[in-house]
Amino acid sequence: MNIPLTSGANSLTFASIDAAGNTSAQTAAVVINYDSNSTTEATISFEQPFEMPLPLSPTYQIGGGNYTLKVIFNKNMNQTIKPTLTLTCGGGAVISSSAGTWSNATTFSQNFSIPKNGGISYDGAVAGLTISGAQDAYGNTIDPYDYAGSAFYIDSTAPVSAFTQNTPLYVSAGSNSVSLAGTISDGTGGSGVSHLDLVWANAAGGDVASLSIPVLATAANWSYNWDTSAITTEGTYNLWTVATDKSQPTGNSETYTSKAPRTVVIDRTAPTVGTVAVNYYTTDVNDTQQPFTESITRITALINDSTGGSGINANTSEISLTKNGAPVTGEKSYNGAALVYSFASLPDGTYDLSVTPKDNSGNAGETATRSFTVAVNVTSDVTFVPE
Repeated sequence: MNIPLTSGANSLTFASIDAAGNTSAQTAAVVINYDSNSTTEATISFEQPFEMPLPLSPTYQIGGGNYTLKVIFNKNMNQTIKPTLTLTCGGGAVISSSAGTWSNATTFSQNFSIPKNGGISYDGAVAGLTISGAQDAYGNTIDPYDYAGSAFYIDSTAPVSAFTQNTPLYVSAGSNSVSLAGTISDGTGGSGVSHLDLVWANAAGGDVASLSIPVLATAANWSYNWDTSAITTEGTYNLWTVATDKSQPTGNSETYTSKAPRTVVIDRTAPTVGTVAVNYYTTDVNDTQQPFTESITRITALINDSTGGSGINANTSEISLTKNGAPVTGEKSYNGAALVYSFASLPDGTYDLSVTPKDNSGNAGETATRSFTVAVNVTSDVTFVPE
């Protein structure tokens, strides 16, 4: 017996007739629900890591990470079949996932991931969303359900920041302020820059510290006067910039360890003057017998820098030689350990020498002074009388 059914609830009763024509009483009604409709409507919202219905505001762009969408169908579904989510990103990349769980006959939690730093193939224009492969409780395979409207925007790519210059920076006892400047960009169609962090660590190892500095979301350039007074341990530090954008729920941030650092030398200890000697002597002028009766053509002043210091600045370090107040012209140089002052052979007389060491951080050490006498052409008072 073929019984035509109509869509919806069909109530059927049965009665039997015997050969003599006697009709039995009707049975109780049997209700058969019939559904051949392969279409459905669905309500879609974000369930994890935040709860928010679609569509999302264009200003609420989601970043790279793991997400869960809650799909609520308008009829009971076959919970043994997992639907497939297909996400067509604004840049053309396609994400497809069947991962998820049914919580009841109408609600499926769909998991998907957006790669971090996915680039232009994921970011930009609005993403399209399709749910397919679902089957209702009657066995109908549901037609692909396309979410109508702008579901959400993706910004999976971190902004890019840099220093305008990468030359070493020096901090001295006289100033803890360091002027920094650089560039920053979140690219076309990005969510905009949220903030910029300065990250630093001792080059020899140790804890990593950071400081957030304000920047405008649309700014292309930034500048900041960094107060380094909280860094009490002297030495060489690595300094990075880390930009973070406004993508949700957590902004995309640069990976600073993949960037070349800028060198910062914290050196608050002034250099000192050690041995000051003439020619190639190794003893100090003060400890050498005088007068010098030989030709003097150079003075060497050993300079001591602190361990891990910024290094001696030969250009700004000062060495001066005078005779009776008049300067002796010479040529200054630095051999990596000492300041060297070279000149023509000194005429007889008394000379005054001063040395002021300065390092690359700008620390100036105490001025060391010396005096010495040259007597090369002194006439002997001894008379030789032949016998």
